[in-house]
Amino acid sequence: MAKKKFSLDYILNKLEECEKRLYSVDNNLRYIKALQCFKLWLDRLDAFYQSSAYHTAYFTTGAGYSTYERVLNSIQAYRYGERPF
Repeated sequence: MAKKKFSLDYILNKLEECEKRLYSVDNNLRYIKALQCFKLWLDRLDAFYQSSAYHTAYFTTGAGYSTYERVLNSIQAYRYGERPF
């Protein structure tokens, strides 16, 4: 089964929506769902547009962790019982 390729603009819009949703959550369930959505669209950006400047912005580190690593670390911490709310 072939994967559907999304346009770069569509993926970037979805990432922006997920970021906005992540900043406006008010309980644990919405928080983890927003993180999972953000990870899904980051994975799609990684799969289809590895050579784009946006890929570099989300997946490389300047100092500390990249955005993708922060999302993965937050999901992992949530699995181990760390609740933000």
